[in-house]
Amino acid sequence: MQLENDISYLEWEIQKTTAESDRWLSGDLGQMHVGGDHSRPAQLNKELDKLTAELQWRKRAVTDLKELIQKFKGTEAQILRKKYVEGETLEDIATDLNYSVSYIRQKHAELHRRLDFIDNYIGAGAE
Repeated sequence: MQLENDISYLEWEIQKTTAESDRWLSGDLGQMHVGGDHSRPAQLNKELDKLTAELQWRKRAVTDLKELIQKFKGTEAQILRKKYVEGETLEDIATDLNYSVSYIRQKHAELHRRLDFIDNYIGAGAE
């Protein structure tokens, strides 16, 4: 799933940025005298804040997606879970569930429209 790939990448970026920040604060780069809001350590702290916020958002999105999928029943739930959690193609889903590819595509499109409608309805209510 793309969100989980993004989470892995963000975790790696946070590790890398934290390691560089540690080098500036107490490592070999700590001997360099730089200061102010535009210094590399200050930039790294801002970057870490941004990456951490993005990581938290992505993790919430995965949790929300899994909760949403659980609200669907039967074949619909299986299609959503296999597509968006397990990352299967619609063709693979059709094979797994013993349905035609056209039926799975049709069901997926219908689910997509329903989810888009919910997004639009909730978004309009928030304004």
